[in-house]
Amino acid sequence: MAGGARPRVASPIRRRDPNRRNTQAGVDPTKLIRTDPLRKYKLVHPDDRSTNSVRNHEHRGWEIERGTKGGVMLERGACSKEGEAIEMDGYVLMSIAREEFERIEREGYYGNGGQESLDDIEDQIIDPSGPIDASRGQTARIASFQNETKALSAEI
Repeated sequence: MAGGARPRVASPIRRRDPNRRNTQAGVDPTKLIRTDPLRKYKLVHPDDRSTNSVRNHEHRGWEIERGTKGGVMLERGACSKEGEAIEMDGYVLMSIAREEFERIEREGYYGNGGQESLDDIEDQIIDPSGPIDASRGQTARIASFQNETKALSAEI
């Protein structure tokens, strides 16, 4: 052995590691219980300077959820007294009717910017019958590079 290293000898003691487990396991601090299936919930920062603030959400139809007996709450426990806004780490729980939320997702808050208008824009950009970007869009096809490799080899 070079440098005076000792030879490795098998040990009669066998190492036994515990089974792997998720170190982040436990209660999700944002998980809600006793939710109304007809409402959509989200946690919102109360900072009025933010475009994602409680104030802006209220203008768009969202309501602040308040603690009520038997009402919605965070799974980790009560974070508010009865009648007070439900909060978690400085964020306020807000909700909106699920039908209204789905309309907003589809059409946008002001009739533009929703998924429908994004699909219309994408349809104008991407020609599904053309060779360019055939793997994207609502009428996507599987892109084939078979002919492109022959063309590249001819150029080289």
